[in-house]
Amino acid sequence: VDWEYFSIGKTHYLAIANCRNDKTYNINSHIYTWNGKTFEQFQAIPTNGAYGWKYFSIGGTHYLAMANYYNGKTRNINSHIYKWNGKAFESFQKLPTNGALDWEHFSIGGTHYLAVANYHNDSTHNINSHIYKWNGKAFEQFQKLPTNSARNWQYFSIDGAHYLTIANYYNGKTRNFNSPIYKW
Repeated sequence: VDWEYFSIGKTHYLAIANCRNDKTYNINSHIYTWNGKTFEQFQAIPTNGAYGWKYFSIGGTHYLAMANYYNGKTRNINSHIYKWNGKAFESFQKLPTNGALDWEHFSIGGTHYLAVANYHNDSTHNINSHIYKWNGKAFEQFQKLPTNSARNWQYFSIDGAHYLTIANYYNGKTRNFNSPIYKW
């Protein structure tokens, strides 16, 4: 359900989020590398209803965040951040999520943030989505924002002001309502 392109040095990668096959949500998602003519499979990563990748780097270290949506039993599962070890991506940090659909990475004043869009927690669409802050070693919870079946974050800046938008989808009653824009 999602592709993410990135490059490390002169090597080009494409990561695909595989949400499910005909039998299960617990399948591998794949990272492909460009061989000069085509993309070939590079790495398989176990995922649970994978919905979105986000590539980012901090201080020259490369990361991939995976939004896990559902494992076949619950949406209250961990999503994962993977770290490049020089040869492949390895598990770095697990963060609790609720039907995660999207990650957004952004930096303000040299501080790195990672926002997750939580869609559903098995009982309600009206749940918090979270913003995590980089503490120099890992991400820690920074802020909770109320969302309604959150699907997608977008960060942007205009004239030095920083904004973060969330696309809300459903509040349990209607799909006709506003999605907020937050200002730093």
